[in-house]
Amino acid sequence: ERRPLARGRARQPRARPRRPPAQRR
Repeated sequence: ERRPLARGRARQPRARPRRPPAQRR
């Protein structure tokens, strides 16, 4: 049986890890 969940996950864009902007001094 195919899993509809796997398809929905592949369709969504890869979630990128949230990281603060590099502050240059």
